[in-house]
Amino acid sequence: MHTTTVIHTLQPRRRRSLATVLVGALVGTLAAALPVAPASAQVPDPVPVHSAGNPILADGSYYSADAAPLVVDDTLYVYTGHDEAAEQQAGFEMHDYGVLVTDDVASGEWQHYADVMAPGEVFGWATGNNAYAGQVTTGADGRYYWYAPVEWDNAAVPNRMAIGVAVSDSPVGPWADAIGEPLLTWTDVFGSSTTGQEVIDPHVFTDVDGRVYLYWGSWGVARMVELEPTMTATTGAISTLSGLTSFYEAPWVFEREGTYYLAYDWKQGGSECTPSNYQACIAYATADDPRGPWTYQGIILGGTSATTVHPSVVELGDRWYLTYHTKDAVGGVTSVGRSRSTRSPGTATG
Repeated sequence: MHTTTVIHTLQPRRRRSLATVLVGALVGTLAAALPVAPASAQVPDPVPVHSAGNPILADGSYYSADAAPLVVDDTLYVYTGHDEAAEQQAGFEMHDYGVLVTDDVASGEWQHYADVMAPGEVFGWATGNNAYAGQVTTGADGRYYWYAPVEWDNAAVPNRMAIGVAVSDSPVGPWADAIGEPLLTWTDVFGSSTTGQEVIDPHVFTDVDGRVYLYWGSWGVARMVELEPTMTATTGAISTLSGLTSFYEAPWVFEREGTYYLAYDWKQGGSECTPSNYQACIAYATADDPRGPWTYQGIILGGTSATTVHPSVVELGDRWYLTYHTKDAVGGVTSVGRSRSTRSPGTATG
């Protein structure tokens, strides 16, 4: 099933710059001996894209998915997956990521960097398969960190999905493995148990006090753990999040005026919003602390055509934007036999 990236405008906000929050005493200590991309790595030339509205990519020529936005100096970067599955293929065919860039959302003018990061080339421990929903964020050292859930080459675990971290001096790359091994695997979360959920859909949130948290979740369970200021190691215990009614996957956290918000894929088969399990809505919960506990607040977007929509929220200028994906794209063919197949034709903002 192919998906398309969409962007929606949300309510006005009070101005706060995450980049400002990240500047602090740690900058000098974090700049040491971080990996760099090989000299042979190159950033692909961007292709201009004009979007008449949503979705951003609507002609079926490229199937983006799992939108994750980042604002840098008043420029919006929307990082997406890329599904190359055949029309009747019952699954995803995802090996690389792209990024859509604009400094004026209303103009509809974007630059599309396709194949900007291929996990199979960046991570020596990964197979290169299943490049699912990832996210790029800024570290306190001013570098950019890409959290990518990809297939581990360790076939001895019940599920091989793991989260890697790539790093770059630029929002578009080139990218290098920041650790040399996965940041988080099945073993880290479940130990020797054969029961659990895929370790996918990572989201990293930096709080106003500079503390950094990694969230992830799938198949009805959301989890989190704190990260070291280096952005490349976990610290403390993994916790399971409560209060997220009908959570399916894809947690995304942000802060506004002292309240923490968590948007996520909401799914309840047989409900008005999701009559079947092949649909998803976007819901949110709030908390007084980024670690929870969370209180469910309701659904903010329904009527999408995808099994998952991977919501994400970002502040740009005097507006908030909600990004997600949907199957609705001109020329985009979807397969009714595809399981959890909403990851691919297009990204939308709104």
